[in-house]
Amino acid sequence: MEEIFKMIETLLRNDFAVSSKNVAKIFENTITSSFDQREENIVEHLSTLHHSESGRDFSLTVNSVYIHGNKSQVDFDFYNSNTQRELGDIIFISSLYISGVKVFEKVSINQVKKGQSKFTLNQSGIEQLYLLSRLPKFKGHCGLIPKKYYTLIDNSNTLCSYGLLYSPGDFAFISAKSLSEKLGQRKTFHLKDIQIDDCVNNDELRYFFGSYHYNRKIVLPILDTKLYCSNIYDFILHYLRLNIGEVIFDSKYSHVINLELKRLVEDIFSSLISSTDNAIRNFAREYLVDTNQTSEFEAGGLRIVWAKTDLTNYKIVND
Repeated sequence: MEEIFKMIETLLRNDFAVSSKNVAKIFENTITSSFDQREENIVEHLSTLHHSESGRDFSLTVNSVYIHGNKSQVDFDFYNSNTQRELGDIIFISSLYISGVKVFEKVSINQVKKGQSKFTLNQSGIEQLYLLSRLPKFKGHCGLIPKKYYTLIDNSNTLCSYGLLYSPGDFAFISAKSLSEKLGQRKTFHLKDIQIDDCVNNDELRYFFGSYHYNRKIVLPILDTKLYCSNIYDFILHYLRLNIGEVIFDSKYSHVINLELKRLVEDIFSSLISSTDNAIRNFAREYLVDTNQTSEFEAGGLRIVWAKTDLTNYKIVND
């Protein structure tokens, strides 16, 4: 258990928090400089993010790519009506490594929405909130989502989420499930309407505090789940600490992983291997273990942000 607490200590240290603030400032500057533009243009500008820095015993790298093209939409049933909507604008991936070996990973699919003092959902927005908060069975319609069926389970309540852009250049994060519960039948809301006091998903903490072992896997207590972050600094800190998203990587530091989400993410990356863009192809090759695992590529208006934290002075202890 000693290496567990050393890892927790690193992620909670001041120098790691300072690094997270540096990343947040880059995000904030990008959003502020492009805030007057359309949502999709802001998302595209964020794809220029490439940042690396090191602390006393960790290295942090955040890279992103933007896949140009029409929006990546899926087919699903909306109250007995076949409907096509975006699965999201950004896939946030956060990975934890020990001396170059991946040990933990979380993913959240995020829909960006821009507002001023208030946000309004039109009919397509209502249909998309239904998709992201309920996750009915769906299949790819166009873009990067493969044309096969997926049935995703949201164990963390943050598999799908919203990124709310507000003036002059900030970003609030909220779980899609929480947003749906807060709104009820309303179509218009202010940020103050959706604030959540208890932002922790206690199910994950219960596994740790109730028992150090769950199915012979160890859960890091730092990896609780934030359902709401009011600003970009708060979001980036918890994103980098792996407090946001669904677990998709299996190791002794994980508990139950989301195999269906893992399949979807790997299917998307497998299609990126076939891209003619060298930056996108290399990004996908770095992520995938099996780079021979390719599929047909169809461009599709999606951004992927991948944060990697490597704890360099530790080693994996085999139990």
